[in-house]
Amino acid sequence: GGRLRGGLVPWRRRGETRLSLPRRRTSAIWSEHPSAADERLRSIESLLRARGIPVLRGGAHDRWDLEVRPGSFGSARLIMGVEDHELGTQLVRFRWWPRCAPTGLWLAALFVTLSVGAARDEASIASFALAAIALLLVLRAFLDCAAGMGAVARALEHQS
Repeated sequence: GGRLRGGLVPWRRRGETRLSLPRRRTSAIWSEHPSAADERLRSIESLLRARGIPVLRGGAHDRWDLEVRPGSFGSARLIMGVEDHELGTQLVRFRWWPRCAPTGLWLAALFVTLSVGAARDEASIASFALAAIALLLVLRAFLDCAAGMGAVARALEHQS
């Protein structure tokens, strides 16, 4: 259909990707050019969007500021803190971490359960096929998280 031709498929990764090991990361920069926290977040968000990567803004009660979503099964979340110092300088701290989409994890668990059931019924080909699907879902989530982590790291390289 039209969605497939238009590229709207769950396995398509959006935007430029640079993979980074999906683990919690921190970074800090001294800035000689102070700016408001919201302005700095908008700058990061704009840079990511310009690269074709979907970005969500956190709400007032979220424990994160931006969520970078390069794929359907994984993302990276970013939180930022700004400390104003003497002579108009700022210390800007960033923390970002991977986040697997619950839907992908539930699907993988479902296929593992089905695989175990097929193995108990001695349907080895079906069991293997279902386990392979579960493995592919987990791999996809890993790659989406790695792409999100890489996108955040790349965007933060442009902050000063």
